[in-house]
Amino acid sequence: DTRLNREVAATARKVCQGEIHQSLEAGNWDVSETAYHDMIEGKTAEMIAAAARLAAFICGRPEAECQGFDAYGRNLGMAFQIADDLIDLEGEENRAGKSLGTDLDQGKATLPLIHALTNLKGSAREDLLVLLRSGGERKGLRRLLDQSGSIAFARERKRQAAPRDVAQIRDAARAVRDVDARFEHAEATRRKSVTDDLKSELCAACGEQRRERLELHRVEHAFLIQPRGRGLAVRRQRAAC
Repeated sequence: DTRLNREVAATARKVCQGEIHQSLEAGNWDVSETAYHDMIEGKTAEMIAAAARLAAFICGRPEAECQGFDAYGRNLGMAFQIADDLIDLEGEENRAGKSLGTDLDQGKATLPLIHALTNLKGSAREDLLVLLRSGGERKGLRRLLDQSGSIAFARERKRQAAPRDVAQIRDAARAVRDVDARFEHAEATRRKSVTDDLKSELCAACGEQRRERLELHRVEHAFLIQPRGRGLAVRRQRAAC
């Protein structure tokens, strides 16, 4: 479907733009919360929103419902990114299953850090900036983030962003099941078509082989039997003489 291809391409472009934007802001600790939301909406949120919206589209849902799924996926993506920001600062690697502190190493201003830099004053803010510019020691960062209430603030923002409409969640689950069923049906149809085509080709090949064998038998009969017949007639003629 041309619309599907266009929307996937548009989503890829937006996600790349969001990633480039965030890379250009690396090391900038004066990023506002609004700018942060714009960046993550153009990356994680855009990707999950597109997945939800296109799932509804593939299932033949009306446009209004597709946009509802878009909103659901976008909210889920925002909540997911904030949760990921929190894990990077307060998580444990053996439980997170990935290396932590990478946002700090890359100079990314995440939501807890933006809130802390906005609310801390005087020497506390300077201490935080020193830690960030030196690569960030997580224990020291955590102390300042707790002091500013930034961890609790980010958790609340995550809770607010997460989809809470039960009907939306049920519709999303139904759409996923519909997509799975459609793909399974399409795959079964494709396999049957391939099998039928293969059977037809085999039958045609077998028929051709049978025709070739019959022709070969006819040729052999003409070459081997007929000469014997002529030789037999010659011998009979000689005997008669």
